[in-house]
Amino acid sequence: MSLADDIYGERTQALAVLYCDLSLTEADVAPGGERDLARWRTSCFRAARAVATDHGGHEETTGTHGWAATFDSTVEALVCARKLSSLVGLQCDGPSLSGGLSAGEVTRDSFGIGGGPVQEAIALCRQARPRQFLVADPLRVVVSPESSRSFDSAPGPAEQRPVAPEGARALRLVRLSDSPPRPAVAQPAPSPAADPVGGGGIRLSVLGWVQLGGVAPGERRISMRGSQARAVLSMLALRHGPVHKDELAELLWPSALPDHWEGALRGLVTKIRRFLDDGGLSGRQTLVAEDGYYELRLPPEVTVDRHHATDLTARADLALTEGHPEEAAALARHAVTILEGRLLSGQDNAWFDQVRAELAHDRLAALELSARADLATGGIESAKRAAAEVLSTDPYRESGYRLLMRAHAAAGSRGEALRSYEQCRRMLADELGVGPSAQTQDLYIELLG
Repeated sequence: MSLADDIYGERTQALAVLYCDLSLTEADVAPGGERDLARWRTSCFRAARAVATDHGGHEETTGTHGWAATFDSTVEALVCARKLSSLVGLQCDGPSLSGGLSAGEVTRDSFGIGGGPVQEAIALCRQARPRQFLVADPLRVVVSPESSRSFDSAPGPAEQRPVAPEGARALRLVRLSDSPPRPAVAQPAPSPAADPVGGGGIRLSVLGWVQLGGVAPGERRISMRGSQARAVLSMLALRHGPVHKDELAELLWPSALPDHWEGALRGLVTKIRRFLDDGGLSGRQTLVAEDGYYELRLPPEVTVDRHHATDLTARADLALTEGHPEEAAALARHAVTILEGRLLSGQDNAWFDQVRAELAHDRLAALELSARADLATGGIESAKRAAAEVLSTDPYRESGYRLLMRAHAAAGSRGEALRSYEQCRRMLADELGVGPSAQTQDLYIELLG
């Protein structure tokens, strides 16, 4: 195991990674049925766990709100995805599953699994339509060596359609179909001289100021005015799929709904559409209203800063794995810069609180990735600063201590490296009553020589 590989978590053998999320569509909801998303999530994820277990899958934690599993066999992962995509045919009044599959070396730490395959599976899931599982290159060759493929629910010929149980809607057959273009995370990373932001395009920013405009420096950007409009636009931009008006109402008026709240919400939607029009988009085509749901359907040239940061981190991880540490450092640092922006300061909402926690975790992961890349290029002081910033944010994060130990050791300060271990040991013992992990202790023994 190389120095760079050992810094962030424990690398494991190549695994297939399956990541699922839920999306809600009108077709999935029985007329007049109760829209209890929490109950649906529980039901679908229970089914996902059962199917994964049947195919040798292991449920994993990723630090996101979705569900993930790893498989020792890529074939079993593909079969599992096929069965999960057909679950929608057995759901009479529930949501449909979408997901992404990737494969490769993953990392493990106290937050769960990470690394390029996990980030790519999440990115593919976000791009998938309801009832669709998109497949990354490492798994594509199992399906077809010629084109990217996806698992997409679709009715087959009439004579092949199975008979649905009485009272249920018709079962769907599942076939392999051409997938949409793969996301940027799966593309080769740019050369070290390239702009990590990427040239051209439009950026919708929800971290810091809520803005819309060109990506390049000096290009026109407009800002969203009004705290309620910013909150609605941010939730729609960060969610994948439609959001019901009741959930938006709970976001805007958590204590009690005002009279004529639906008209007030429609007024905010109109304001957001004007904002989108001013930013060069078609407001009515971009912010769609259907049967009590609102959905932000951004064209391909528009990226959301939070999602762009995720892609940058995944590209950085891939660049470092492929031996391009300078490129990885630039990408990771840009991800850190984006993630430093706060999400709707002062907006008190449980869902936004969860997203803020995910953003904080992603920022620490990007910081550690930049430190790993700096160590690989000999940027010892930069690596020290990044590790120190990680620990100032989360003093219980052992991977941050290991980074600092590695940086001191690389600088020839073995004594400082050992003192960093002692600081970690004392912190964990005094505050949590536990000792360092085996990985941290092994590094300490290695440094003792």
